Amino acid sequence: MTDISTTTATSDGPPKEDPSIFGLLNTSDHRRVGRMFMVSAVLMLAASTVLSALVGLDLTDSSDFVVFDAQSWAQAFALTRDALVFLVVIPFFVGLAMFVVPAQIGAGRLVYPRAALASFWTWKISALILIGAYLANGGPYGGTRNNSDGVDLHLISLGTVIVGLLLGVIVVVTTIFSMRAPGLAIDQAPPFTWATLVTGVGLLLTLPVLIAMLTFLYIDHRYSTRFDVDFLGGNVGVWDHLEWVYRAPTLYLFLVPVLGVVAEILPVAARRRVLMPAMSTAAIGAVAMFGLGAWTQLGGVEGASITNGWQGLVYVAMFSGAKLAVLVIIGLHVLTIA
Repeated sequence: MTDISTTTATSDGPPKEDPSIFGLLNTSDHRRVGRMFMVSAVLMLAASTVLSALVGLDLTDSSDFVVFDAQSWAQAFALTRDALVFLVVIPFFVGLAMFVVPAQIGAGRLVYPRAALASFWTWKISALILIGAYLANGGPYGGTRNNSDGVDLHLISLGTVIVGLLLGVIVVVTTIFSMRAPGLAIDQAPPFTWATLVTGVGLLLTLPVLIAMLTFLYIDHRYSTRFDVDFLGGNVGVWDHLEWVYRAPTLYLFLVPVLGVVAEILPVAARRRVLMPAMSTAAIGAVAMFGLGAWTQLGGVEGASITNGWQGLVYVAMFSGAKLAVLVIIGLHVLTIA
């Protein structure tokens, strides 16, 4: 009798994850994959913080560089921007979403657990190759006329980093749409889940544009088709076509998950309900909409003012709308704790 009951209890229990490092290669636990993303992003943040400090140190001397030379400083600056967006902010968001969202919507797992694991390893391996490309003088402002293979490696690795992140975003967004508990409408989901959804949709609309641009730049650089980029040996001209993703209004999109976390924490801490929760939900969606910055790469739009015609009017309106939506969210939650 004892043996039978023990066997039954063991067979009915949840499957155990391999605690060894080999378990990281085949885990299907969304919480473990989420932790892998977040821990890796934090380690990348620590390394990029040191690099950013060195980049800033060179700016303290107006006559000469302190740590780098001119070309190395430009490469280090570009790497800090790549690291901030693609090695820290977006991966941490994807990991946090994988960890939290299934529990918030009543799902026991992600819809495609193996795809989630594949997204992590695609991103992780590509991130290391991207760093290696910079070390091989292949980032923006790198390469030489006679040796520019590192430039091609930079473009390919950055593209695969984005593909890995997009795969993770697709898994999370699909989980929200298809695995919600019965009766849970999307607009009734917890604030972080809603913020994750609108951020994910925004990334799915924005990052493929960057992948297309990287593909264009790779073909132009590798095969010298000379479409529109003046490659004076190496990688000159690439940064001008990619920097929009590191600037506003795209940066507003990365603010949305932070607003979702704030919308979760403050009402619980204050033990009060949010005034007009529907308005808060709409404002979070508005910030994401105004953060779709891929269109700003069009000539004459980015940085335009109201004196520059319709481009300036649209650009200023998008900025103003995003700021207003952020103020609405903050105002509603400040009133919650008042």
